[in-house]
Amino acid sequence: HIAVSNCVCTARNDLGTTWGRGVAVFTGSTDVVVTGCEISSIKQAGIRVELAGGTAPSRVSFNNCQVYNCGLSSDSNIDVVDGTDIVFSGGVSRNAFGGNQLTIQKGTRITIHGMDIGSSINAYARGITTGDTTSTETIAGFFITNNTFSFPLASQNEAVRIAKGGATSGAY
Repeated sequence: HIAVSNCVCTARNDLGTTWGRGVAVFTGSTDVVVTGCEISSIKQAGIRVELAGGTAPSRVSFNNCQVYNCGLSSDSNIDVVDGTDIVFSGGVSRNAFGGNQLTIQKGTRITIHGMDIGSSINAYARGITTGDTTSTETIAGFFITNNTFSFPLASQNEAVRIAKGGATSGAY
C-alpha cells in the first residue's frame, strides 16, 4: 500500500526543459491512494497514470486532489494512459494549458466521480475526453458520475467527449 497525502507541487518554469510531472503512478504500482494534493503549473500532466511496460497500474485512487494550469508543454491536467480500477473522487481540475482537463487513453474500470472540472480561460476546453488512439486501445468500464462542468469563457468546449466509438463501455 502506498499513500501520498496533503502535498503541494508547483514547478519552476523558467528553465528550457519541456518535461516534468506532479504525481506520476507507473508500471506495476498497486494499491496507491493520493489524497488532498494540490498541483499547479507543471510542464506535463499534473497527474499521470501510465503503463510503461510490464503490468498496468491498478487500484489507484485520487481523492480531493486539485490540479490547476498543467500541461504547459504537453499532456492534459490529468492523464490516464493505462490502468485498472483507477478512481478520481472529488477534487478539481481547472485551466489546463492545452485545453484538456482529464484525458483517458486506455484502461479498465475508470471512475470519475464528484469532481469540479472546467476552465476560466478564453480558449478551447474539454472536461473529460478519451484520447484519439487506435481501435485496439479500449476503455472497458468507464464511469462518469455527479461531476460539475464549467467553461464560462471558453471559445469552444465539450464537457464530456467519447471518441473511441465502440471501444468504450460504461455509464456516462
